[in-house]
Amino acid sequence: MTKRGKTAGAASTSPRPALSLKQNTRVRPRRVTIREVAKHAGVSLTTVSRVINMTDAVRPQVRERVRAAMADLGYVPDVIAQSLRKQVTKTVGCIVPDIGFPAFSSTIGAIEEQLRGAGYTMQVMATQESHEREMEILSLCRGRRFAGLITSIGRDNDDAIIKMLRQLPFPAILLDRKIPAPIDSVCTDHFSGALQATEYLLQLGHRRIGLITLSVHALPGRERRRAFSQAHAARGIAFNPEWITGPGFENDHAYRIAYELLSHEPRPTAIMAGGFPTIGVMRAARSLGISIPHDLSLISFGDTDFADLLSPPLTVVRWNNGEVGRIAADILLSRIEERARDEPIQVVLPSELVIRGSCAPWRQT
Repeated sequence: MTKRGKTAGAASTSPRPALSLKQNTRVRPRRVTIREVAKHAGVSLTTVSRVINMTDAVRPQVRERVRAAMADLGYVPDVIAQSLRKQVTKTVGCIVPDIGFPAFSSTIGAIEEQLRGAGYTMQVMATQESHEREMEILSLCRGRRFAGLITSIGRDNDDAIIKMLRQLPFPAILLDRKIPAPIDSVCTDHFSGALQATEYLLQLGHRRIGLITLSVHALPGRERRRAFSQAHAARGIAFNPEWITGPGFENDHAYRIAYELLSHEPRPTAIMAGGFPTIGVMRAARSLGISIPHDLSLISFGDTDFADLLSPPLTVVRWNNGEVGRIAADILLSRIEERARDEPIQVVLPSELVIRGSCAPWRQT
């Protein structure tokens, strides 16, 4: 008979063997060295280093031989060690006002795809349109050892922001913003798009047009205002400056502005608005029982996947956000890898008016 809690048999009286640290310690596999890769491929250490760092100074057939040797030996580059030696990581920072804004989403996606193809990762940071937050993020970026920075700053005429950009220890490029040299930029021709839109509404007979866009502190806002004014002046038509305003990227703010504009007589017979704020204008019109396009013509700056699915389909000023991102990433990579020329690179991409069903000739009521 055995006592409870113990096991019968002689084994219960034998002492347990002591644990062996040596037996239970996991042995890490030996790391293949760059010297072994060079020997296996029959090339120099310098050639292997150039292949790892993706420089252009290696013939294609030699590059493939080195990559085959790396695969055969199971060689994995030590990215952390490389970063410490170079005092930089293979990470690019990306600062935008609002990640949820549709235009930025497609641009960020295109940037990430280009960077990933070149062996870089991206860290996205949003300022939520806060100047203080923007200053804070730019300050933090200086100590992050980024390889480069892509940013759409809130105010491209802010001296403090411009100074911080110029003092960055790595190359930077601006999206839809432009400051004096030496910062590169990729922008859209917002002037041409806004001019086409304004002239179209004037041709339809509208004389009371509202403009809801970014402020004069950002390039798109300045250019759209300039085009709006020029189109009216060319026809000798006056406009109400109080109907030109800037809500930023929030459609709630646009809703309040549009509701105020459309609640009083005389009210605008047409409104042009930034892409996301357009939703706010449509909400305000619906709240007031105003029909689009019979009572109010509407044009959006920026196209979306749902714009032509609305009823009526939305007339837009369209440009290629993906192309903006791809070109910006390519320019930045050329700066990082020192393939770009010294003078600033400034690219301006076209925009176009796409006429759908949200505008109609003005009719007197």
